[in-house]
Amino acid sequence: MTTTSSSSPLAVIEAFVSVTIDGQEVRVPQSGMLLDAVKAAGAPLPNLCKPDDRGPLGACRTCLVEVEGAPRLAAACHTPVADGAVVHTASERATRVRRGILDLTIGMSADGRGAGQAAEQARAHGLEVSSFAPRPREPRDDSNVFFTLNMPDCILCGRCIDACQDTQHIGAIGINGRGETAHIGAAFDSLWEDSTCTSCGQCVSQCPTGALLPTAGTPATASHRLETEDEVVQTTCPYCGVGCGLQVHKSDGRITWVDGEPGNRSSEGMTCVKGRFGLDFVHAQDRLTTPLVRRDGELQPASWDDALELVAQRFAGAVGSFASIASAKATNEDGYV
Repeated sequence: MTTTSSSSPLAVIEAFVSVTIDGQEVRVPQSGMLLDAVKAAGAPLPNLCKPDDRGPLGACRTCLVEVEGAPRLAAACHTPVADGAVVHTASERATRVRRGILDLTIGMSADGRGAGQAAEQARAHGLEVSSFAPRPREPRDDSNVFFTLNMPDCILCGRCIDACQDTQHIGAIGINGRGETAHIGAAFDSLWEDSTCTSCGQCVSQCPTGALLPTAGTPATASHRLETEDEVVQTTCPYCGVGCGLQVHKSDGRITWVDGEPGNRSSEGMTCVKGRFGLDFVHAQDRLTTPLVRRDGELQPASWDDALELVAQRFAGAVGSFASIASAKATNEDGYV
């Protein structure tokens, strides 16, 4: 089976293959991985180190599955699909080995219970506390004003480093130290605020445990990557004219987290510091929520129609004798007008 994609100027014909996941047959692109087939089948499977909308890292091994005819378990995130493959995600062997890996994974946390998605997946495999002694961890780094790094919750999956080095191409952070002293940090273990970090927050958007959390919006005890009932609104960043796409998460009428929109061709899921962390003005106590028109020397509330009509009249009466002020929050179209 082939399909033609017309989203690009040149049509692309891509073949599909058939894969059976836990008895359910699904069809996925032949360029996909087993994890794509697992997700298409709706089967629950941990994948803690797989970056969103990027290639696999293959670091955590929590997505191991059993493939009929294969001599060993396969990591679903970077094992290519094959036509006719039969995969078992919940076999005794696969579940047992994944449980052991998750036991090691949450054992990397300071309390042995893990955090965020790591704790969630461990509980799904019958684990509340790791059987391994928790390893020593570096203290919290809250030098960045937009987000914090809490190493006791880190599992060294590498997603933040991939986001910084290979998505944003900043290279501000890496894994410092060796063995049980390994930890995420800036060069020479300097504070985050003293590094080359631009505070874009791409690393925060990828962290599966909540070791990296924004300082505002999301509670410090929870991971913003856990499944929630928050409403997600797709919109355009209100700052510069690039037109980056945003996924704005909100709960009870308040913004809790902002992600990039992968489908936006201007930004491809990336944002700058303003787009990700600069929407707090929405909830500012002194924010204007209705137009104000000066009447009798005082600013008074007015409707949008009245305010725009007044502005149009003033502009029409001042042709050739006024100047305009450009704003970083205006789009290119607004600037042209």
